[in-house]
Amino acid sequence: MKITTKISSLLIFVLTSSIISAQTNSELNKEVEVIKEYQPSISDAYKISSNPVIRDTNNYTPNFLYNIYSSDIEIDKNINHFPVVKLSSPPREKSNTGYAKAALGNALTPYGELIINTSPARNTDFGVHFYHFSSRPNIKLNNEQKVKAPYSNNMARIFMKNYFRKSVLEWDVKYKRDRVNYYGFPDDTLAYNQHKRDSEHYNSKQAFNNASASLNLHNINRRSKLDYNVGLNYNYFWNNTGQSEHHANYNGAFTRRYRTHQLVLNTTFDYYLKNNIEHNFDPSLTNHQFFNAEITPEYHINKDIFEMKAGFNLSTLIDADSTLMWHISPKIYFAYHPIKGVMTVFAGTDGGFKHNNYSSMVSQNPYVDYNTDFKPSEEVFQI
Repeated sequence: MKITTKISSLLIFVLTSSIISAQTNSELNKEVEVIKEYQPSISDAYKISSNPVIRDTNNYTPNFLYNIYSSDIEIDKNINHFPVVKLSSPPREKSNTGYAKAALGNALTPYGELIINTSPARNTDFGVHFYHFSSRPNIKLNNEQKVKAPYSNNMARIFMKNYFRKSVLEWDVKYKRDRVNYYGFPDDTLAYNQHKRDSEHYNSKQAFNNASASLNLHNINRRSKLDYNVGLNYNYFWNNTGQSEHHANYNGAFTRRYRTHQLVLNTTFDYYLKNNIEHNFDPSLTNHQFFNAEITPEYHINKDIFEMKAGFNLSTLIDADSTLMWHISPKIYFAYHPIKGVMTVFAGTDGGFKHNNYSSMVSQNPYVDYNTDFKPSEEVFQI
């Protein structure tokens, strides 16, 4: 009975396993057609818009302490020797060391001029200048008589410049001689006879000699806010008829620069002494001297299309033949450039003392009476 039961159970197990295996193999070999793609979806969820914040009523400021501990780091010091590199300098242009001019005109009129300059140096420039111009014309007077009227102009000059680190010193020594002949009266007139009796120099040669020396020191440092230009001059004049004149002069200009404007102070001092010239009021006096001082503060502003200078002249004249004189006048200058470099519209005011000295007068008219006394004049106001 037990054996029959065990055999029946075994047959049932084997039969069942074969049936399941057959079914499984038949299902795995089937083809399946997907009609619609699978699209998963999730249900709506509640979203928190912001993170929770805990508000703390107590403020706390942390304190930080920083400590830097410095220490030397020993390194090896090695000197590397590089080869010397020679830079080639551009060729130096040959400078002009002077020139010479010569000419000859009618009425036997020779002309010659010579300038010699040393080659430009780092610290000093030096040169000489010579000049000659003369003529020997004949002048026909009113009585058809021809008289000789020769004249000549001669000049010799030495000049030098010394360059320093921030300034330049210029000095100049010059001698000038101008010669003329007195003429102009016909022989058959009363004026000629009277002039011949009164004058010892009629138809004689008159020569005007002028020796001068000057020094000038000015700033060349463009970075400096204070510019200066100071000059000293001395001039000695004498002629063949015995007149002479001494003139000493000082000029100083000091400028304080800002961006677009400047403050300028000009100072001038002059001293004149004239000898052997008859006084206008007292012929017994033959010497005349006077002293002039002038101070001019100014304010300058310079733009692209206009510039302006505003200040005043304050000057005094001490004349040995008169009382002390004072002068004050505005000094204003305005310029407008509607077309820069082509057109300028300007206006200004000025005034002061004008030095009418003897040497400057005979340079304009060598035939003026050699015994004429010239005094300074006052220009009260100019526009």
